[in-house]
Amino acid sequence: MVNDGYSVLGSFGINPNIYISKTHFNKPIVEIGVRAFENKRIDSFTFEQDSNVEKISRRSFYNTKLRYIEIPSSVRIIEQNAFSYSTIEEININGNNLEAISGSTFFNCTNLKSIVIPTSVESIGSLAFFNCINLKDIYINNKLKIFDKAFYGCDITIHTKCPLELLSGYDTNANIKIVYD
Repeated sequence: MVNDGYSVLGSFGINPNIYISKTHFNKPIVEIGVRAFENKRIDSFTFEQDSNVEKISRRSFYNTKLRYIEIPSSVRIIEQNAFSYSTIEEININGNNLEAISGSTFFNCTNLKSIVIPTSVESIGSLAFFNCINLKDIYINNKLKIFDKAFYGCDITIHTKCPLELLSGYDTNANIKIVYD
């Protein structure tokens, strides 16, 4: 148990469709644990509506075959390497509670095509989207800090309505176009 709730530590068996309920034995499920689904064959991953999950821990979905995930509005933290090397194509981040996209979160997610960054996100960490070669569009609707090499190896267009704070030498090996919509 974590913070009066449970952490999902993984799945057993061969079912590639994962469903996470809000509670377990009347306690909230608040975290997807470290390496919970690392290297698993997952086709779908669904959170129950009004989920209590606040944290997706490091390497939770590392090297999975997951293509789509909808992050519930309760999630505040997605730790480093949470989705690295996965085949994720699309991520829908609901609500405005996510505080940051940690370094290397989507490291080498070569199938990722686009992402909308919620207005609650204050920073995008170093190497967050490293080598996401199919990531063409990213939508940012608030002022935030973008750390060193966040988009290393990418050829992207950042769509924004606000000025961005690009921190020192942020991407010398990326082709980034910023469009103020």
